[in-house]
Amino acid sequence: MATSRATVRQALAGLLEAALVGSGKPAQAVYGYQVGDFEGQSPVVVVASGPMERTRRGFGPCWHSKATLLVYVFVAYAAAGGWTEEDAEDALDAIEAAIADVVLANSS
Repeated sequence: MATSRATVRQALAGLLEAALVGSGKPAQAVYGYQVGDFEGQSPVVVVASGPMERTRRGFGPCWHSKATLLVYVFVAYAAAGGWTEEDAEDALDAIEAAIADVVLANSS
């Protein structure tokens, strides 16, 4: 039976939400799907489905699947209340490092 990208995408979004959202963490929200309106939230991380590669090796109904997930980070460069371009860059860097840590810790 084929594996759905949705299962993998939602699992990664859950891991990223735990690592990135909450008191003292760098993101305001993580979505496991593409979003049309962030409703003023920033920074926001979106996990979206990318290409899926399925190959059939050997005999029988056995698929070898390779899912590609796309992780987007959206950050406002400036906003009322003193949020600056430097704050945006710092947030991007913190979020990128946290995403890398999550992927490394869950790479099996």
